[in-house]
Amino acid sequence: MFVITQAFAGHLGDLEFAGISIANNVIVGFDFGLLLGMASALETLCGQAFGAKKYYMLGVYMQRSWIVLFICCVLLLPLYLFASPVLKLFGQPDDIAELSGKAAVWMIPLHFSFAFQFPLQRFLQSQLKNMVIAWVSLVALVVHIFVSWLLVYQLQLGVQGTAMTLNFSWWVLVFGLLGYTICGGCPLTWNGFLHRSLFWPLGIHHTLCCFRGHALLGELVLQNTHLNDWESQERRNCTGCFVHMHDHKWLGADDSSSFLCRNRS
Repeated sequence: MFVITQAFAGHLGDLEFAGISIANNVIVGFDFGLLLGMASALETLCGQAFGAKKYYMLGVYMQRSWIVLFICCVLLLPLYLFASPVLKLFGQPDDIAELSGKAAVWMIPLHFSFAFQFPLQRFLQSQLKNMVIAWVSLVALVVHIFVSWLLVYQLQLGVQGTAMTLNFSWWVLVFGLLGYTICGGCPLTWNGFLHRSLFWPLGIHHTLCCFRGHALLGELVLQNTHLNDWESQERRNCTGCFVHMHDHKWLGADDSSSFLCRNRS
C-alpha cells in the first residue's frame, strides 16, 4: 500500500512525490519497524499458550499488547508532530521537509492503527489462520487502490489525499481482522474484552523483552567461552528456566510450574 501511495503521489509532481516518499520511508518506516519489533514478542507468548491449550490466554495477551503499543504510539507522537524540524536538522531541503511534515501529521491515524493491527496479526498467525489475514489484506489492497483513485484523481486532495488513503486502508485492515476475531472466528481464544487485561502491570511486558535479550546474550557468551560441557549445560538450563518462569508466572499463566519442569527435563 505504501508503494501504491507513492505511485499516485508521483502523478502530483516531483515535490509531492519527494515529500510523500520521505514521510513513508523515514517517519513511518522507523515507526513501523519499532512497533512491529515490539509486537513480535506476542508470537512467543501466543504460541506457548496455544501449545499448552490455554486458549483464553491468547486473547488476554493480545489485549495487553494493544495497551502497551497504544502507550508507545502516544510517546512516539512527537516524531510525527515535529517531523519538519527533524528532517531539516538532518539536511533535507526546506520545501521537502515542510511538505513531509504536513504529510506526517495527516498520517497520525495510520500510526495508531499499527498498535492494533500488529497484535491482531500475531494473534491469528499463532492459530494458523494465515488465509484469513491474506484475504483481509487483499480486500484492504483493493479498497486502497479505489480510495487513492477517488481522493487523488477525482477529488484532487493532493498530498493530504494520499495520506488519507493510507489511514483509511490500514484501518480497514484492522477492522477486518478484528471483525473476524470477535464475530465468531476465534471461539476458543477470544472471550471478549477482559478486565484482567486492563489491571495488569504493563511494565512487565517491556521487562520480558529485556530478559529475553539478556538470555540470548548469555547464550552467545557461553558459546564463546572455554568452559567444560557440564558447566555450560547447567548455565543454559538455569537461563532457560528463568526465562520460562518470567513468561508464565508474571504474565498470568496458571501452570508455570509445569512449563518449568518441562524445560528442565
